[in-house]
Amino acid sequence: MAESSRRSRLFWTLARIAVTAGALGFLFAITDVDAVMSTLRTFPPGAALTTIALAYVALGIGAVRWMVLMRTCGATHTPPLTRLYHLSLVGFFYSTVLPGAVGGDVIRGLATADSFEGRGATSSLAVTLLERLSGLTGLILIASCALFVNPLEGVDGFRLWGALGFVVALIGTAGAAFGAKLAPLLPGRLATLAAKMPDVKRPSGLLLALVLSFGTQLSMMLAGHTLVAAVHPGLDVLDSAVVMPVVSVASYFPLTVAGAGARELALVSVYRLVDVAPDKSAAAAIAFLGCTLVVAASGGILNLIKPLK
Repeated sequence: MAESSRRSRLFWTLARIAVTAGALGFLFAITDVDAVMSTLRTFPPGAALTTIALAYVALGIGAVRWMVLMRTCGATHTPPLTRLYHLSLVGFFYSTVLPGAVGGDVIRGLATADSFEGRGATSSLAVTLLERLSGLTGLILIASCALFVNPLEGVDGFRLWGALGFVVALIGTAGAAFGAKLAPLLPGRLATLAAKMPDVKRPSGLLLALVLSFGTQLSMMLAGHTLVAAVHPGLDVLDSAVVMPVVSVASYFPLTVAGAGARELALVSVYRLVDVAPDKSAAAAIAFLGCTLVVAASGGILNLIKPLK
């Protein structure tokens, strides 16, 4: 049984590496590699530094949102904000190096399990899930608002899909938040799991979390916009408000290593709709990947200096 499990893990790891390599290979196949490298050589360092700074800001706002949700869901005690920011950085490192982009959420949930006495890790993991879902809702909110103000030419149905996505994200957030109350209505094992989820004590905290989510996603949208605008002057920030959420969602594609390849392909493909040349957007995508790795590496170094218990 154990041998079969190891083989399965090895298979999926190799599959993710293969898909990631294939996606990156396809990216270079549809772009002018020489033009991409030429753009990278002249890339303004200030744009990269701004992007890195915005990523740290987004993580900081996310740590505040996490604290709000822990208190909203009845945590018996809440770690200091500095501790939550530490865990957010370390979690970002694991989400970057592990397939699926959610490994860091598991780490964060396990590291704060003692904040919900008597409920084990189920409640703390549920709060990290709720925090991720509220972030997704903020992401869709930005994209939906941008689409209504600035619809992309030649693309039909984006407004409808944006509205539907927002409704689905709200339903998912509400389901995770009120799972304990819904438990009596659910069957068997699902009811047992739902009963262990945190009970929302202050519903107003959910609204504050959504407001903070707008801040985290706005920071990351501006981070991506800064890089693309550096190689494509005159880019409308409203165009990036539509494009970057699609790029962020692509990073969750499970058959890649931390979204690499899928994220870059999405960035190049969707920015093409607003007339950004593929070689320019590909250079920006590689720069974005580099900035992401820098921030993730800082979380890895922090974990080496001060390992999690």
